[in-house]
Amino acid sequence: MRSSSSKLLLAQIQWWWVTEQYQLRQQTATMRLFRLVELHNEAKATRLYRGYVMAAEVIGVLVTVGTLYVLGIWWA
Repeated sequence: MRSSSSKLLLAQIQWWWVTEQYQLRQQTATMRLFRLVELHNEAKATRLYRGYVMAAEVIGVLVTVGTLYVLGIWWA
C-alpha cells in the first residue's frame, strides 16, 4: 500500500508530465493528422509552466519547514 506522500508525488509528476494529453496525441497519430508537432510543442510549453509552478511549490515548502524549524522551538 502506498503512503499518501508517495501518492501525492506521483499525482504531481503525472500532472507535470501532461499525461492528460496522451490519448489526444495517440488519436492524432492514428488518424495521421499533422497536428502532432503542434501538440508536442503545446505539451512542452505546458511542462515548462508546470515545472515553474512545482519549483515555486518546493521553495514554499522548504521555506515553511525551515521557518517552523527555527521558530517552532521558540514558539513551543
